[in-house]
Amino acid sequence: MFYVKEKRSGNGALAGGQFESDAICAHMVGFLEKGSKQFFLRLIQEPADSRDKELTRNTPVMFQNPLFAFPAAVLAVVAAPSAPAQLPGASTNTIPSFAQITDQSQLSFRQAEWNYGTDTSWQRWWALERERFIDLRQVARRGADQAETEIVGGAWASRVEDTNAPTRAQKEYLIHPGLMRLKEEVRDLDVQSEALIALGRVSMLEESSVQMLREYLCAPSQDLVQSAVLSLGLLGDEITWSPLRSLMTDDANGRWLTESQAGVPTTTRVWAALATGIGISQWEESARAQATAALLKVAQEATSHPELQSAAVIALGMTPPTEGSKVFDSLLGMMTDKSLNQSVRAVVPTAFARSAEGNAARTQIAREELLRQLTSRNAATVRQGAIRALALVPETDLEAEPLAVAALTKLARKARTPEERHFAALSLAETAAQTKNIKQIEKIAGELVKQLKDRSSEHAGWAALALGVIGYEQPLWGGTSKVRAERALLKHLVDGNAEEMRGACAIAMGLIGQTSAAPALMEILEDDGRPSLRGHAAVALGLIGHQDAETGLLQQLASSAHRPALLEQTTIGLALLGSDELHGRLLCMLAPTEGPLPTQAEVAAASRGIALIGNARTAPFLISAMDDDKLTHKSRAFAARALGYLADADSTPWQLRMTRGLHHLAVPNSVLDWESGNGVLDRR
Repeated sequence: MFYVKEKRSGNGALAGGQFESDAICAHMVGFLEKGSKQFFLRLIQEPADSRDKELTRNTPVMFQNPLFAFPAAVLAVVAAPSAPAQLPGASTNTIPSFAQITDQSQLSFRQAEWNYGTDTSWQRWWALERERFIDLRQVARRGADQAETEIVGGAWASRVEDTNAPTRAQKEYLIHPGLMRLKEEVRDLDVQSEALIALGRVSMLEESSVQMLREYLCAPSQDLVQSAVLSLGLLGDEITWSPLRSLMTDDANGRWLTESQAGVPTTTRVWAALATGIGISQWEESARAQATAALLKVAQEATSHPELQSAAVIALGMTPPTEGSKVFDSLLGMMTDKSLNQSVRAVVPTAFARSAEGNAARTQIAREELLRQLTSRNAATVRQGAIRALALVPETDLEAEPLAVAALTKLARKARTPEERHFAALSLAETAAQTKNIKQIEKIAGELVKQLKDRSSEHAGWAALALGVIGYEQPLWGGTSKVRAERALLKHLVDGNAEEMRGACAIAMGLIGQTSAAPALMEILEDDGRPSLRGHAAVALGLIGHQDAETGLLQQLASSAHRPALLEQTTIGLALLGSDELHGRLLCMLAPTEGPLPTQAEVAAASRGIALIGNARTAPFLISAMDDDKLTHKSRAFAARALGYLADADSTPWQLRMTRGLHHLAVPNSVLDWESGNGVLDRR
């Protein structure tokens, strides 16, 4: 059922019905007011390619409402002539009825069991940056048109037409109304939160969406407030800058929006700063300049709120650099300010390095300062941040590169903390991936091969993954050096004892594309006692394109319903192999047509899988799942999450704008919280 709300009168009516022909739209004419009737008759008689323009330019108020949906070609909504009725939980105005939300607790399904290893494990870095290497969106939408400059400098996502993604018509007439309908009908916190975030991802009807999201900023649940704030950033429209600025700076309007005369809660301010960073690359120049200045002011002055300062710094790192910007010089000052809170200083190097992009003089200064930070007496987290950031600064001359390689090599062998060693190995690989000096590539690869034998299996895992990064990103790497690395990785994959080390070798072999590892990886699938290793083997088999693995992976998929992490990784492997059966199996797992309802673990895993591999054909199924009141609220919330990911307006996952070079062990919990799953990056 569709809930139709007429803006001018505020009356609501139940309406329903789906049609496949434009001619049937005429049945609706008799129920429409006179002015809208003339418009509608003219609209359905026009060619389909002119309708979108007409809808966005001259649509009467009634049809502009996001809850009123009718399609250009495949869907029509017939309004019932009966007396107005009201859906449960919906009000005659636009104010959400927070009192009717059934559950005010934190979102429990985000705390499902996902195995990301220990704090210093390579698996946590891989979980955050996996999309750099595995673009499942492109896999699911083979043949889609993409712009050549989809990512500028690896960070700034653009919005381009993707022919196998949901179309604008699907988003405007099916997906957006479906999410709004779910939000109105189901007063469950999980459903509300996921619907809000999904609406931000879809990025349709921005003005009405902003108005709706503003009304959630005073919700009694902090989770709802955070979801609304994040959605404002995901919308990617500069009209969101006004409320985000008020929230971040705690001005009078921000206090009014949150109904908090004592001040906007610090957590809300933190999320507003991060949401600004997420959306800023999509805004016009004037709004971008204002936002950059505001972020810079918060980063410098919010000394009593270190978490807010850190969020502002991270957001500055997502701001596309400009010639006249003061960001670089200001961050340079923060780099050397020892009075600055340690947790804030730890995230400055990444933002500092990214602010130098595109400017040779700044790049040279950034490299020299980061190298100086490596040997300073700073706190360990600050040095670790500098190590991660060093790889973001490309080579500028023949002398700079050997200095960085020598410093990182020394740290990878021996450093004051394990994290510095791990990050140094990774930064070595990322440096090798950018250089054109073949001798330097071979030197770095040889050093990492030696570190595969390190006494610490944890560090050996990082070295293995680093070799995979070189193999994936550096086309110049080859010859004897590469053969030696592949043989060493295969030996440790087969003979190694530490499961985490073997998993890293599996991923590395997959990234390199070494088909000789297929027999060993297939054997791992038979080891039921090592689910984490089996998951990594599944991804690796998909990366190398070993088609003979499909049968075994489908069996693993069927048996891993209660193991979300294993099911997700098996899904990735099958998607990379182009399995024809994968899509249907996941859909049945999310919303079975018969038999018992799926468990929460099954729904969590299936929805993540669908989100990763879905295409335009998946959208109607997910909408049906959201409308199915026989499913649990959690299942419907997961369907909303998958639908939002599927219809995301960004051509690349938005979190990559934040994670590139990020010191993920030093960020505040509002950015990433592995335990509760309630950080911004946990909503990925």
